[in-house]
Amino acid sequence: MSAELPDLAEQGIQREREMLFASLRTHLILAPSTSVGKSVIATGLCRASLSLGERTAYLKPVGTGSGDGDDQAHIDTFAPGVLTKCLYHFDEPVSPHLAAQRAAASSSTSPSFPTDHEFAHGVATFANEFAATVGKERGALYIESAGGALKIRHFRPARELTAVVFPAGVHSPTLAGTSQLDAYRPLLPPTILVASSELGGISTTISAYESLTIRGYDVDAVLVFREDYYRNFEYFAKWFADVGIPLGVVDKPPPMGPSPAEDRDGMRKYYAEMERGPLRDVVAGLQQRHLGRIAALETAPRRALDNVWWPFCQHGLVTEEKDVMVIDSAHGDFFSVLRPSSAPTASSSSPSPSLSSPTAPDHPSTSLLQPMLDGSASWWTQCLGHGNPALTLAAAYAAGRYGHIMFPTAISQASLTLTERLLKLVGTSWASRVFFSDDGSTGMELALKMGLRAFSEREGLGKVESRELAVLGLKGSYHGDTMGAMDASEPNVYNEKVDWHRGRGFWLEPPIVRIENGKPIVSEADLRVEFGSLSEVYEVDRRLAEGDALIEVYRTRIEREIGERLAVGDGIRFGTLILEPVVMGAGGMIFVDPLFQRVLIDTVRTNRTLFPSSSSLPSPTSSPDPSTSSPTSPIWQGLPIIFDEVFVGLYRLGRPTTSTFLGAEVHPDLACYAKILTGGLVPMSVTLASDAIFQAFWGNQKVDALLHGHSYTAHPIGCTIANRTLDIIGGLHDDGAWGGAMSEWKAADDLALVAPATTAPATAPSSPAVWSLWSNAFVSEVSSLENIDGAMAMGAVLAIHLRATDAAGYQSTASEALLRRLRYGTPMTPGSAAVSPAGMPFNIHARPLGNVVYWMASLNSEPATLRAIEDAILDALKH
Repeated sequence: MSAELPDLAEQGIQREREMLFASLRTHLILAPSTSVGKSVIATGLCRASLSLGERTAYLKPVGTGSGDGDDQAHIDTFAPGVLTKCLYHFDEPVSPHLAAQRAAASSSTSPSFPTDHEFAHGVATFANEFAATVGKERGALYIESAGGALKIRHFRPARELTAVVFPAGVHSPTLAGTSQLDAYRPLLPPTILVASSELGGISTTISAYESLTIRGYDVDAVLVFREDYYRNFEYFAKWFADVGIPLGVVDKPPPMGPSPAEDRDGMRKYYAEMERGPLRDVVAGLQQRHLGRIAALETAPRRALDNVWWPFCQHGLVTEEKDVMVIDSAHGDFFSVLRPSSAPTASSSSPSPSLSSPTAPDHPSTSLLQPMLDGSASWWTQCLGHGNPALTLAAAYAAGRYGHIMFPTAISQASLTLTERLLKLVGTSWASRVFFSDDGSTGMELALKMGLRAFSEREGLGKVESRELAVLGLKGSYHGDTMGAMDASEPNVYNEKVDWHRGRGFWLEPPIVRIENGKPIVSEADLRVEFGSLSEVYEVDRRLAEGDALIEVYRTRIEREIGERLAVGDGIRFGTLILEPVVMGAGGMIFVDPLFQRVLIDTVRTNRTLFPSSSSLPSPTSSPDPSTSSPTSPIWQGLPIIFDEVFVGLYRLGRPTTSTFLGAEVHPDLACYAKILTGGLVPMSVTLASDAIFQAFWGNQKVDALLHGHSYTAHPIGCTIANRTLDIIGGLHDDGAWGGAMSEWKAADDLALVAPATTAPATAPSSPAVWSLWSNAFVSEVSSLENIDGAMAMGAVLAIHLRATDAAGYQSTASEALLRRLRYGTPMTPGSAAVSPAGMPFNIHARPLGNVVYWMASLNSEPATLRAIEDAILDALKH
């Protein structure tokens, strides 16, 4: 029964296009191969649903082949009362992608066919429109995937019968040529797998199940025909019972009758028996699983509040269920979250924003789920999109091949390959060793152990002296939550309640870089310098060569403040310099003038008055002009220098290593990488060390070795994922995926060259020193708003400094109203299906750092998505 569905817009109902409804359940029907009876099973399911009182619809998104006996017509004939629909149809009976190609080749008008985004959008739109017709009744929507046996019964005279089949399976290509599992993934409907009863069917069915599982699909039921020779159903009964999935076994259709009329009568009797038999129980089970899924989601907030201890969360302020974001799944840059029953109440210290959209499903066709942009890239780890099939496949491969294996004096191909490529990618010309650990904080603990031991060994310090060594760093830095890493940071909000924290060091106030009123500004205390372009700030080697006036300003202040600290007379002695190059993340997305960090490094490595050495290395008595200093030696001088690139490294800021922002020949002695390393999938970190550092642990006694490690060191799953992540990121770089963003920032640099007040060089470089996936025009506009102190963007990172009426810093509440509006206000309506999952309206989730709000793109985010986010942020800031 074909019918027109209601126009939701005319009823004032917004199409949400998520596919979890209180009254309507949806299931995607798939099969492992052709000719397994998927269309027959789908017809039986439709009839069983009708018999149980469900309003039922059948959607065939893509059909191929001509005639009156296709799947939709079969449903109309044997399951009257079912609403049927085919979104895209091609006459040639071949695989959809091939049908589309041939249709295009034979057309004189160069037709365009739906992208995967548009395909998912069409499916979701039909589901939402059907949900509106179901209302508060019970409903079922069956979506039959592409592929399978087509035109099972034509009901024509025998001489006119034809059997048309085309390649099938869970990975049958869409019109765009990609796997249909990837095309449906933004919707993630629960699935019904129709198993094969034929020879070879056990293998193809289990492979199909594994393909579904690896992409995060729920398989709610498996159905198979009873076939008494191969008896696959007996094998499946035990196999799927072991993984907790119910199996339904149905009889095969009767042989074709001698006439069309008799054949129709035979099939009607067959379907009548099917709907009263096992399929009725299967549908009842599907109904219960649907209700159970909703119940699990709706009770999750209370259960979480009662049992979970969240990080960085004051539980005294998170007490209501509406405060909890329940994430059902994630895909690309988005979460799929349970729609809250109401928005959390604003704190008494901030104004309550106006929320004009409903905060609970107030219509039966409103999905219980909604897309939510993952604005913090799941705490800075995600870089290639959630649910990336290439990474999940890599993880599954390693888990199947290795599980976990011990690492001391052992090696896997995965860990060895990763070691060698990291030494080449970020350790070229300085690093000789890679040490694996489990996260960024422990990776930094290792760097501290290594650097301090190397200093102690070279200086011949005893145990007492070694234990009192201090670190030199910058105010606003933060290196992790473990005790040693905390001690390497100044006292701050993160560690002030940690009783064992000692704060072993001295920290300099760095000059910061921000765009204010469209202009790049470097400022500190009473100093404020305007630059012609942002790239000009980050061309450090040029600034050194041209004798930037800030060189002497920085060097003088650094030497004075360190000298004053040493003169206190408490015997402080520095054992290492630790820096977050370019951006200090946890401290508030502080962009540091790279020239300051470069001058500090050169001072540490060359000034023997401030950093005396007992070794035989050359010991100049003062800091030379950095513009004339020689390339860094692999033998560390002054202090071992640690670069904390846990957050900023591996292309987060557009380059493999941020050390290059400090100068072409600047290298650390130790560097730590994590977060992006494994694509946001599993925890792992690495600490790279120079040979001079490594040699401090070399000897004949085990006690002299680096006695540090954990059970999952260099786990093959993480190493395999990391290798695949670096493959993909390298491909984005080599294929010019970021070319559009770079061109826009380069155009802004070129425009700055002709501005009358610029101090930029006469000739622009071929590519910008700094670029971002965030629009230059957007950052400039935001930085000019009255309620904004400044903004910055680099690579995937966007940071906006709100003008705070309370004190700026981590405890500021200035961002509350803005973030509430983005998260709970009227959802953003995409301009195209490519913006969000299936083109659904979405909200934005982000975590603030006090009065600083930040967002992070993936390295493969859709430009259309980022432009939509920018529009939403601007609108929220202006209103």
